[in-house]
Amino acid sequence: MTFKETIRKILEGAILNEGKSIPNNPKLWASSLAWAKRRYKVCPSAYCNGAAAKRYKSKGGTWRTKKSLKESESLDLYYAENNINPDKLFYLGGGENGSAYEIDNKRVLKKTRSKSEYEFNKFLLDNSGKGILDSFVKVYSVDEVDGEYYIIMENLDMPPKLETYYYKLIDILSENDLNIEDLHLLNYDNYNLDQDFINYIEDFKDILRAYKYLNITRPDISPDNLGYRVNGKLIALDIDQKK
Repeated sequence: MTFKETIRKILEGAILNEGKSIPNNPKLWASSLAWAKRRYKVCPSAYCNGAAAKRYKSKGGTWRTKKSLKESESLDLYYAENNINPDKLFYLGGGENGSAYEIDNKRVLKKTRSKSEYEFNKFLLDNSGKGILDSFVKVYSVDEVDGEYYIIMENLDMPPKLETYYYKLIDILSENDLNIEDLHLLNYDNYNLDQDFINYIEDFKDILRAYKYLNITRPDISPDNLGYRVNGKLIALDIDQKK
């Protein structure tokens, strides 16, 4: 299956099911993972996870393979695996398909019933090395727990200026008889724009290029699915497209 065919399948709601190795000793695995995180700058990563798995096995840890976690203790196991304290989850908001919680200042947990959202985030995780996809949120893990999808992603800053900038850009485009998809045609040299807003526009162009790369020509972008990374780069949270 080609890259664009994969995206088309995701947008059509195709089902993606894969097996997964589950530690039989979640406390030992959590300890091994914490040990590896102290030794690697980037985690999760192949090197960090591999070191954690090697340490886990050296201490007698074993695994089992399941398509999804459906045991009574599955959620507790999931939290232990991912170093999450459920009592400290901070509710960020919710919608028709699910809700989001801040785990810490670096991670957000998203619970969703949307299979297409799960599949897209799994796709981002599997293709994290593709530079053009850097305009989408960084995904750390995707899992199915008791029939619901759990996605751990980077924590983004979503200040009020996101909405202000978005509608300011829409107004400028409208003055020039352009739609958001035509942003690359906009010449803003005649506008007295501050550098922060110019950076917003240029990052927005990168997001549109990423959508186009995925063969999505009419993306449904709003302030609610945009955010800033710690380095100040504007990124998108999903691949919604206009009906």
